[in-house]
Amino acid sequence: MEESAEKRVVDAVLQRPREVKVGDKIYKVSPPNTTTILLVSERISMMPEFKVDTNNVTIEALRLGKYGFVLGEVTAMLMLGSKNFVSKVKRRFLGKRKVNNVLPLANALLDNIAPKELYELFLRLYGTQDIADFLAFITSLQRANLVNPTTTVSGQQSRA
Repeated sequence: MEESAEKRVVDAVLQRPREVKVGDKIYKVSPPNTTTILLVSERISMMPEFKVDTNNVTIEALRLGKYGFVLGEVTAMLMLGSKNFVSKVKRRFLGKRKVNNVLPLANALLDNIAPKELYELFLRLYGTQDIADFLAFITSLQRANLVNPTTTVSGQQSRA
C-alpha cells in the first residue's frame, strides 16, 4: 500500500526508521546521519569520472559494470548507518572481533534486486531532506569563503 505524502513528511521530520525489504528480509532504515553522508560521499568520489557513449548503451554498461559493486556498497552504507558498518562479535576463546556489515548487505542487495530497484532504493535513501540540509550547509560555508583559497601576506594562495 502506498503511503501518503503527509506520513512520509512526518516520518522524515521525526526521523523515524522506515522498513526496506530486500529479498525475504526486512530492514529498519533510519535517516542518514552526517558521518554516513560523508562516508557515502567519500566512497562515491573514489569512482573515476567517465564519459558514457549513449549511442552504445549495452557496450557501455558492460564496460562500466565493474563499478556496479559501488552502488550496492553505498546503498548498504545508507541502510546500515555509520554506527552499524562494523559490529563486534564475541567469540568463546579469542575475545571480540570486528565484523564488516556493509559487504554482506551489499552482496545481498546485488544478488536479490534488479538494477532499477537498486537505483530506486538508493534514491529513496539518499534523496532525503537530510541530504538537502547537508548540501545547504556546505554551500553556505562556501559562500562565506571558509572553504575557498585565500591570499597570504606574501601573495601566495593557501587553503583556509
